Amino acid sequence: MNFLLFILSALLPVVFFCFFIYLRDTEKEPIWILALSFLIGALITIPIAGIEFFLTHLLIDLGIGGSLKNFLNAFAIAGVIEEGIKYIAVYLFLRRNRFFDQCYDGIVYAAFISLGFASVENLLYIWQLGFETAIVRAFMAIPAHMLFAVFMGYYFALGFRSDQKKRTKHFLLAFIVPVIFHGLYDFFLFDLEQSPVIYFVMITILCLSLWRYGLRRIRTLIAFDNERMNNKESRVA
Repeated sequence: MNFLLFILSALLPVVFFCFFIYLRDTEKEPIWILALSFLIGALITIPIAGIEFFLTHLLIDLGIGGSLKNFLNAFAIAGVIEEGIKYIAVYLFLRRNRFFDQCYDGIVYAAFISLGFASVENLLYIWQLGFETAIVRAFMAIPAHMLFAVFMGYYFALGFRSDQKKRTKHFLLAFIVPVIFHGLYDFFLFDLEQSPVIYFVMITILCLSLWRYGLRRIRTLIAFDNERMNNKESRVA
């Protein structure tokens, strides 16, 4: 396997979506802290892989198979474990981050952590399955990870700027919404052989919905930040 082609095919889509998120930030975050968030995302691959390895083999030992196995792999393992550990990482990263001064920053940091994870996952998948996997993942898995993070970052941004009652609600949604989307996405893929046409239609609808509502969340927070900035400038004037 050509090493340079291997690295480029795995990381170029990740870099593209990092810029997709970064360029929409009206007040750019320091590069070093974005790199740190990306590195944290890459490092959490280690505990995620360990937990998922154990749980996957537990399902095998219990003799669980078919669609039930695919459902548990999608929701309980991939959805809860991956998004759960990302959730902890994003929460801790945002909690005392002095650069987290705009709502959209919640999406920025969540996306960079998620894309850091996606970069390592992508390297592993392409190494095992070949370059053909890189093309499919560039258009599906990588943007999916970014969009799961958009919802997580959106609700975290609202939560950190809400009163205690609303904060709890938003923090719960920051976990629940990505888990549901991630679980559905993986289940449609894992169980595809059971009903190829139906699941292909469902995953297409899901991906289009993720883009539609994800972009809407991005625009909402950017508009909110711009409005707040204009209000500050008006008071100063």
